Amino acid sequence: MALLSTLFVVFPTSGLEPATAAPNPAAISFNDGTCDLTTAGYLGSGSSADPYQVSDSDSLWEVTDCSMTASAAAHFQITNDIDVSQAASASTTSPIGYDASGDISFSGVIDGGNKVVSGISMSASSYGVGLFAYLHNATISNLVISGEFVTTTTGTNAQDSAGALAIRADGSLDLSSISNQASVTGHWYVAGLVGYVQESANIVSSHNSGAISGSDTVGGLLGEVIINANITSSYNEGTLSGANNTGGLVAKFQGSVTINSSYNTGTISGTTDVGGLVGELDGSASINSSFNTGTVSGSHRVGGLVGYVSISANITSSYNTGTISGSYRVGGLVGDVDEGTIISSSNSGTVFGSANGVGGLVGFASVDVNIDSSYNTGVVSGSTRVGGLAGWVEDVTITFSYNTGAVSGSSVVGGLVGYVDADATINYSSNSATVSGVANWIGGLVGQADNAIINFSYNTGAVSGSHNVGGLAGWTKYANITSSYNNGAVSASNNVGGLVGYADVDANITSSYNTGTISGTDDVGGLVGYVSVRRQHHLLLQHRSSLWI
Repeated sequence: MALLSTLFVVFPTSGLEPATAAPNPAAISFNDGTCDLTTAGYLGSGSSADPYQVSDSDSLWEVTDCSMTASAAAHFQITNDIDVSQAASASTTSPIGYDASGDISFSGVIDGGNKVVSGISMSASSYGVGLFAYLHNATISNLVISGEFVTTTTGTNAQDSAGALAIRADGSLDLSSISNQASVTGHWYVAGLVGYVQESANIVSSHNSGAISGSDTVGGLLGEVIINANITSSYNEGTLSGANNTGGLVAKFQGSVTINSSYNTGTISGTTDVGGLVGELDGSASINSSFNTGTVSGSHRVGGLVGYVSISANITSSYNTGTISGSYRVGGLVGDVDEGTIISSSNSGTVFGSANGVGGLVGFASVDVNIDSSYNTGVVSGSTRVGGLAGWVEDVTITFSYNTGAVSGSSVVGGLVGYVDADATINYSSNSATVSGVANWIGGLVGQADNAIINFSYNTGAVSGSHNVGGLAGWTKYANITSSYNNGAVSASNNVGGLVGYADVDANITSSYNTGTISGTDDVGGLVGYVSVRRQHHLLLQHRSSLWI
């Protein structure tokens, strides 16, 4: 038998990829308007089907050049975790696209692939800081940022901003699943993602956990946004420290904003316009199913959700459980609101203000504010104009709402509203907590009421003060009380009433009653303690004959 002495093995060649050379970062020339990724040996053509493969710091710092030269939106895919401290050629201590003569914007699409860009240590003294200098019509997703960004410039222009993702952005900005773990320190427009947004932003499923600090306009996600923004399923858990305009999600909006299913758990401190979600809303806003559990502190206009609403806000199915403190115009949900609605929302956090305008939901409300089906269960305390729902109101309607949290202050203290300056309607609402004041104008529902209508409402909590103290209102002027009652104990020195302590000018009380114990020294009444003789006042005991006083 012959033996086969030679063996030939043939392998098929079809389907085999040719060997590729390793990328050469030294072949990249940055910020010159020419895309060098292909010639430097990096994969991809930049189309949506074949995105540029960003595999290291050098290819990442070249994306602005490549986005500029593309005839359509260039696409990029980050394929590896990137430690920028290991860059071969790129200057990673400056933002991507930074140029002293004019920043190069990134306009395109980046899928971060849930990769981490880490090792960032970026500082500047004459310009802003961020992973990117400038985003224009950019879409970025699935990216984690880690490191430290610091700018000591005291400039107040957009390019002086600080943000872990970018210094500034304009056009359309779409961010989804972006996570910042880096600390960011700056002066003006400082944020966990983007310091300054010129036009519109759409933020989805993104969050910040880094410490963010600055002097003015400090936000967990965005610093200042002009025109409009939508924020959905996003949150901040980082510590924020600022002065004016400090917010857990956004420092300041100028335009319109919708916030859905988003929240803050981080500690936030500032001075003026400080909020768990937004510092200042200078426009219209819709906040839905969102909340704050973090401690929020400041001085003027401090709120668990929003510090200051200057135009209109609609807050629905949202809440605060964090401790809220400040000086004046301090609220569990909003510090100061000019027009808007609060519906099916609540506060259970402690609210404290050292001056006036302190409320379980709103510190100060004016120009057609409606509170409906909302409540406070947190302890509320302040100096003057303190209320379980609102501290100080002008033109407000409260319906189907209540307070069960203890309310205390020096003067002008109410279970629902501390001070009604001009017009308030309270319907089907109640207080069941203790209401106490050191001085005067203390009421189970309203402390001091100028032009107030109270219908089908009641108080069951104990009410105490020095003088002008009532089971429903401490002091009234041009007031109408209908089908309402008190059965809480009322005690004071003088001008003490089961319904009203001091009725001054046109008090109309109809079909209302008191069953609570009333105690005092002078001018004590089962319904009204003291009635001004300047006008006649009309009272009708519960479904009984008329009685003129």
